[in-house]
Amino acid sequence: MQSLDRENVLVLQVVQAAIGLISAKMQAISVQMDDENVIVHFAVRQLTSEIQEDIDDIMSELDALLPGRIKSEALIHVGDPDSSWIGRDYRKVYMEKPPVAD
Repeated sequence: MQSLDRENVLVLQVVQAAIGLISAKMQAISVQMDDENVIVHFAVRQLTSEIQEDIDDIMSELDALLPGRIKSEALIHVGDPDSSWIGRDYRKVYMEKPPVAD
């Protein structure tokens, strides 16, 4: 499978895994991949047990969708998805809508 096709399939798998698990405290999700590894980057307002459980559930669902030889990992950034978030440089799966100024 071509690189871009593989990446697109992976992005769809992450979206599928995250259905119903993105809460208001989750600000952004992106995907980084190479031949044998997938890193899902999360930016969250704060890391609570509820958010950690949601991330664990997303990663568990993703593992069920991935081919056996591919390994997955979650990296969690507490804070805004700004230039300090390493996930900013990879394929975005979810970005929270910024608040509208009055």
